[in-house]
Amino acid sequence: MAVLTLNFRPLVVRATARPPKFRAKLTAKDVRREIEHAKLICYNFEDTRACHIAWDRVEEISSALARQRERELHELAAICIEEDDPIACREYDV
Repeated sequence: MAVLTLNFRPLVVRATARPPKFRAKLTAKDVRREIEHAKLICYNFEDTRACHIAWDRVEEISSALARQRERELHELAAICIEEDDPIACREYDV
């Protein structure tokens, strides 16, 4: 009778700082909230993995916000081209 031995490594589960929140639209408030969260996690613990994860999350959200803004501007430009309405395509400096 042959004995079958299996060697399994133990399963290690690590929790991240906070699970990601998916929303339809990102705002600057979301970025500020993540920055504050990262500052709290990293206070006196700058070299920890959780700190690096928190700042990576800040970068991801800020780049997603930038992509969202570019997409909105592109959609607005496409609307102006399709409509040929000079009033709808006005740009204002504030």
